[in-house]
Amino acid sequence: SMQQQAIPKIRIGYISPDFTSKHPLAFLMQHVFCHHDKYRFEIHVYSIASKEDNGPEVQAIRDSSDYFTYLSPSTMSPVEMYQRILEDELEILVDLCGYAGTSVVAEIMATRSLLQRHVMETTTDTCGDDGSNNNNDGDDGDFPSVRFPMHVSYMGFPGSIGSSKVWDYSVFDPIVVPPDHDHNTSMSNQHHNIRRHYKEALIFMPHCYFVNSHKSVIGGKGDGIMLTNDDERRKLRV
Repeated sequence: SMQQQAIPKIRIGYISPDFTSKHPLAFLMQHVFCHHDKYRFEIHVYSIASKEDNGPEVQAIRDSSDYFTYLSPSTMSPVEMYQRILEDELEILVDLCGYAGTSVVAEIMATRSLLQRHVMETTTDTCGDDGSNNNNDGDDGDFPSVRFPMHVSYMGFPGSIGSSKVWDYSVFDPIVVPPDHDHNTSMSNQHHNIRRHYKEALIFMPHCYFVNSHKSVIGGKGDGIMLTNDDERRKLRV
């Protein structure tokens, strides 16, 4: 409808080195992106895999995202990759790796703090005490009005990222991060106030934060649970 078209879309980016048919993340996430409301969200996927992959899992992710971009860690620095991501003017950037595997994604995500500090220093240097611009050449710096996205950690690393300056939120469930007061188990003392150790804000999914490719698990025949051995699972895979 005209009303739906008039609403600006929220641009969400997902970044991972594991968008490859050789990694379980691609299998688990392959049918997630198609469930986004495309009237409300614009989906950007950034792959920093060592090489392009045309496997069925990656193809499913590519087909269900609005934009799929390869960022080469062999030819681009973490700062250059983050600068490329900033060009898409995202509202939210979701890190699907965290501290699992390569450190490149963590370096990319940490670039935001570096550039924010650069913007603050540039603003201080170019403005006088009265707020006037002292920069006579009209150059307001490399990032004068850039909008940095919100950073979210999800799926790849089920633990605290440890920095609210690099990641704003982490997505969990009450099993991965138990409530502060768990009176229902004998482990209550051990669970007591565990959430205070997390620097980032926590988002809790109602049941389980972990996703799976339900279509592949059940062979694309509808919702349900199917118990199979390895040979049967391979035959049912879509």
